Amino acid sequence: IRESIRVLESAKLGNAQRVADVEDAVKTLTYRLLDRREEGLFDDRQLLVLDSFAKNLGINESQGSDFKRNVRLAADKINTVEVLESNPHVFRLLNFPSQEREHYQTVTADFDRFIAHVDKQRAELTREHQAKLGRNDTSKVTAEIITAKPYLAALVKYANNSEKTDESRALAEQHIHKTIRLTVKQCENAYKGLNTLSSTESVQKHVRELGNSLSTFANDYAEKLSESDLRTINDGLKVVSRAIDTNNVSDNRDFSPGF
Repeated sequence: IRESIRVLESAKLGNAQRVADVEDAVKTLTYRLLDRREEGLFDDRQLLVLDSFAKNLGINESQGSDFKRNVRLAADKINTVEVLESNPHVFRLLNFPSQEREHYQTVTADFDRFIAHVDKQRAELTREHQAKLGRNDTSKVTAEIITAKPYLAALVKYANNSEKTDESRALAEQHIHKTIRLTVKQCENAYKGLNTLSSTESVQKHVRELGNSLSTFANDYAEKLSESDLRTINDGLKVVSRAIDTNNVSDNRDFSPGF
């Protein structure tokens, strides 16, 4: 009986020590999380990860005059089994930012090479299309819209490649989202820019390219487009359709979407 009691007491003391160790570790990580912009330890990507983590937990970044209270409140939110087990990558980042950065650079090196290659290809293709359209801003934007399709196709193929690292595939998804947002904005600029073109022939040349590209873009990425995006593209398609149907355009042509 005495031996059993001794073992039980020892276990209690061991558990208490482990609990204390976890609480100390959590407090240290919490200090670093709240101080993440002051220490200069983290790069922009790492700060985005930490910002997202803090936001999801409802942790207030502002230190104010009661920093200790903020630490205590934040530590209470972090020190739960669910949070500790679900976010090991965040805690490794907080503990070892340099090592995490080096690891990330290693596992995403393939994507860095890939994106440099497809960016170069797109730039060359854009120059080819612009040379056929004209040397103005509307021509440049139209050329970039035309090249969005093969560029996005290459990104989607990369993002769906299970042989690539999770980090690289995530970067591809980010570039897909960024390219779609930019293309929608370029669509708006392109159809508004039709008014700046110098001749009917130039207008018709641009609207033919825009009509084909925007229709394909809207169909291929409908699931990733917001209602606002679709309205912008549809406005552009209306302007393009109107211009295509117009055989004789006056010098005072107006292609604004006033429908």
